[in-house]
Amino acid sequence: MKQQLLRILFLIVILFAAEKTQAQYVTIPDTNFVTWLNANGYSSCMNGNMMDTTCSAVVNATSVDCSNKNISDLTGIEYFDSLKYLYCNNNQLSSLPTLPNSLTKLYCGKNQLSSLPVLPNSMTYLDCWNNQLTSLPTLPNSLTHLFCLFNQLTSLPALPNLLTDLGCTKNQLTSLPALPISLTHLNSDENQLTNLPSLPNSLTILTCNVNQLTSLPALPNSLTKLNCYKNQLASVPALPNSMANLDCGYNQLTGLPALPSSMTVLTCGYNQLTNLPALPNSLTEINCGDNQLTSLPTLPNSLAYLRCGVNQLTSLPALPNSMTFLDCSYNQLTILPALPNSMTWLFCHYNQLTSLPALPDSLFYCHCYNNPNLYCLPKLKTITDLRFYNTGIQCLPNYGNVTTSNPPLSTIPLCIPLNGNGCDVHWKMQGHVYADTNSNCIYTNGEKSIDNIKILLTDTNGMLLQQTYTGGEGLYTFDSDTGYFKIKLDTTNFQYLLSCPISNEYALYMASIDSFYLHNDFGITCKPGFDVGVSTIVRDSGIFRPANFTNVKILAGDLSNHYGLHCAAGISGAVQIIITGPATYISTVNGALTPIVNGDTLTYTIPDFGLVDFYNDFQIQVQTDTLAQLGDQVCFDVNVTPTIGDNNPANNTLAHCFTVVNSYDPNLKSVSPVNNLSINDKKLTYTIQFQNTGNAAAQHIYVMDTLDAALDVSTFELLAYSHQPQVQLIGNNLRFNFPNINLPDSTNDEPNSHGYVQFSIKLKDSLSIGTIIKNTSYIYFDFNPPVQTNTTINTIIGTGFNFTETQNNISVYPNPTNNSITIATNIVSNNGVIKLYDMLGKELKTQKINSHNAQMNLQEFSVGNYILKIFDGGSLVGVKRVVKM
Repeated sequence: MKQQLLRILFLIVILFAAEKTQAQYVTIPDTNFVTWLNANGYSSCMNGNMMDTTCSAVVNATSVDCSNKNISDLTGIEYFDSLKYLYCNNNQLSSLPTLPNSLTKLYCGKNQLSSLPVLPNSMTYLDCWNNQLTSLPTLPNSLTHLFCLFNQLTSLPALPNLLTDLGCTKNQLTSLPALPISLTHLNSDENQLTNLPSLPNSLTILTCNVNQLTSLPALPNSLTKLNCYKNQLASVPALPNSMANLDCGYNQLTGLPALPSSMTVLTCGYNQLTNLPALPNSLTEINCGDNQLTSLPTLPNSLAYLRCGVNQLTSLPALPNSMTFLDCSYNQLTILPALPNSMTWLFCHYNQLTSLPALPDSLFYCHCYNNPNLYCLPKLKTITDLRFYNTGIQCLPNYGNVTTSNPPLSTIPLCIPLNGNGCDVHWKMQGHVYADTNSNCIYTNGEKSIDNIKILLTDTNGMLLQQTYTGGEGLYTFDSDTGYFKIKLDTTNFQYLLSCPISNEYALYMASIDSFYLHNDFGITCKPGFDVGVSTIVRDSGIFRPANFTNVKILAGDLSNHYGLHCAAGISGAVQIIITGPATYISTVNGALTPIVNGDTLTYTIPDFGLVDFYNDFQIQVQTDTLAQLGDQVCFDVNVTPTIGDNNPANNTLAHCFTVVNSYDPNLKSVSPVNNLSINDKKLTYTIQFQNTGNAAAQHIYVMDTLDAALDVSTFELLAYSHQPQVQLIGNNLRFNFPNINLPDSTNDEPNSHGYVQFSIKLKDSLSIGTIIKNTSYIYFDFNPPVQTNTTINTIIGTGFNFTETQNNISVYPNPTNNSITIATNIVSNNGVIKLYDMLGKELKTQKINSHNAQMNLQEFSVGNYILKIFDGGSLVGVKRVVKM
């Protein structure tokens, strides 16, 4: 009996075990879920649409990703007892089954869920964005991340204390629950919030854009980013020191709090701001458009992006070198500051611009349309999109690679020198001269452009065709027909070293009239040693007239400064100026160095020529004596030391004389030396003075000058100017252009109505005695008829007939003359005689003085220079030069 009972118990145990190991199947109703299960490692657990819930693959799975499979029912997922991560985004789910208790992360975004099941206590991450949820279940205490954006939530449940990230954008929330102390990121954009709860000290990012907020709570010290645009804020609370990014656009702000030094991005457009606070040095991006700003503070050096359009700005501060984007459209700007070489986007349309600065090579987009006062464009380089319609532009400079343009470039002609708006001319052959500081023979952004460098255009045989000088950007340009040409630097008396190109020239072939050669660049560097000296002496203002004050400028010191280099830094020495003639030193000009004065000798001791302002430090004021006579000479002799070690001691001395005048034409041409030249004299220095005596500013001025055939045009040298000219010398036809000079008129601003340009040129070799060198200039103010200057006349005389004009009570007029002259003397005896000589000393005519105003007819003599000698009883009492025109 006992054994029978044991046998029965054994059979029961076997039957129970068999039942225990038998598969337990459930139906999976969604065919797309069935397909996914079969394709992702669960086929052994499937029998048709039946799933074995005891299958090890199901029981042991920790992660399921069935996103994007068009599943509408996830029934069966509740049997995945070990599941931690469930990804079911972008399906057709309208509900979820009971979730496994082991689940920690649920991603169920982009479905049609209207509710969620109870969330497991182990859950840390819930992403249910873009559904149709109107509420959320109780959130487990373990939850750290909640993303429920793009739903129809009107409220949120209590937030767990461990929550660090909350994203609830695009719902219908009118308020938020208390925020946990652990929260670091809050994104509550596009709701109907009217206020925010207190912000925890842990918060680093707050975005609450597009709500109905009228104020913000105090911002925690940890906050680095605040986005609160499109609200109804009238103010922003104090910003923490850690703040790096602020976007408060589209509000009703009239002011901003102080910006912390850590800030990198400021977006405050579409408000009512009238000013901005000081900008921190760390800022890289500013968007302050659509406000009421009338000015901007100093821009930080780090700034790369600036949008300040639609304001009331009349000027902009200096732009940092790091800037790549500038939008200053819809303002009242008349000029722009210099554009950095890094600039790629420029939008300055709808302003009152009268000019544009130089455009960098990096520029992709340039929109300057609807500027009716813009008449000229700078040189166009590489631009993807250019728009300049509704401007006054009627001609264009030459252009490089412009992809699209409105209007098309082909519909507008290239500018010529006489263009109606005085636009700069950039012809077919162009290049830069630059300081090749890194010796790589490549002109790069940041290398200094060199002005005042003479450039020559020749044919292939070296015959000189044209000459020009580099301007303020180191740019030169030539216009030419087709053919073969060479471009080279003038290396005469080189005060620097040419580093590139090694050949010192570019050989070009202009195959057609639309050929362009735009990058014929020359690199220069300092020579070993130094070159100090004196370049020129010029009358800067005032005239040499009895009792008048005159400002004289001496360009002396480190001669490389004339080109923007500083090659004599550390060299000490002295500059001495000796004044002779009827004038007296009065004082220095404001800002100039002060000399030691010993009679008519001025001495400047220079500790370091590298610290001397070549153009302005040697300016003095002198006064012409009250008893000075017409034709007297006031001379300045300048000597610069040291000469030992100087690369070119020949330029260490210079003498220049000015003639005393009585009546004065403000448009004047003068020459030094004056009058007669020894056959050994080699060089003439011409100065052209001009003054706008009209009743309005002269916008554009140019000067025409035909150089005398006795002058060697290859030795032309630009010395000094009041306003930097564009120089064009073709053959012996010389032209100085002053586009956009805007020279004030003498009625409204007499001191600034003057200008001048000075140049030197050598005589040709082997000129004969008696050669006359004449020079006249024509000055064009805007497009008025030219103003003709006086004619300077120099005559070469033999060394055996030197003479010195006397300055006594004898005068000759008119002089120059076309026919006869009057000699006014105080001789009353019958022994007075007048003798006329040619420049070789040959006596030509003699007549007695029969009155205090004797007449002499010169009709029989040819044009030229003559000498009058006046005798009284055999004694020479006067010598005068006479010019027959």
